[in-house]
Amino acid sequence: MKFTRVMFLLLTSLFLIACSVNQTYNNISVSELRKLAKKYGGVYVFNQKFIEEIDKREAERKEMSKILGDKIRSNP
Repeated sequence: MKFTRVMFLLLTSLFLIACSVNQTYNNISVSELRKLAKKYGGVYVFNQKFIEEIDKREAERKEMSKILGDKIRSNP
């Protein structure tokens, strides 16, 4: 019984340490996280590569939406 408790506490502490180490390597402040959450509807984006990809895809989507809107408006 003691062995299982010790193992459980050890695994739990390792998990918590791993989570805290992961958070220290994210160089994003709380205000930046809130801004991103507001901008993307509650989805937290931590990686700069993903932020750039999202911005790129949003620009492509807006451009395609404009092109399709112009085509629809030009057809009688």
